[in-house]
Amino acid sequence: MIDTLNKTDIIILKLLQDDSSLSNKQIAGILNKSSTTVSNRIKLLKAKGFIVKTIAILDPFKLNQKIHGYLYLALKDATEKAAGRFKEEVTQIKGIREYTKIGSRLNVKLKVITQDMSSFASIIQKITNLEGVKDLESYVVYETIIMDSGISF
Repeated sequence: MIDTLNKTDIIILKLLQDDSSLSNKQIAGILNKSSTTVSNRIKLLKAKGFIVKTIAILDPFKLNQKIHGYLYLALKDATEKAAGRFKEEVTQIKGIREYTKIGSRLNVKLKVITQDMSSFASIIQKITNLEGVKDLESYVVYETIIMDSGISF
């Protein structure tokens, strides 16, 4: 099993991060390795958790998901039990794309992607109605300057 990444592993990860649709044969050609070698390395990278998931990144604007925003929340009770209940409830709300625990007075950050301001306001209302929400600040994204495209090597 893999304990550390070698040069081939890092190149495979970079290639897949840039274009996950690359076949093992295409990657093998780039690396000048056999398809079997590449296939085995990818299986090991998955087994060890270096590759968590292979996904397609969709264009939210073409799918009418034009409003991007962030909600920062303070929970009344930050114990694991209360936070767990809150997490279960909030992850059921359509439009919540990311849930992050952060260290500040506002201890939860939610990423929201939705169709319009009315939907965004509806999500805010649903969250403020959840038990345990002490404070909420909302921010709408006007422009994304740098888009997250993965890990830098």
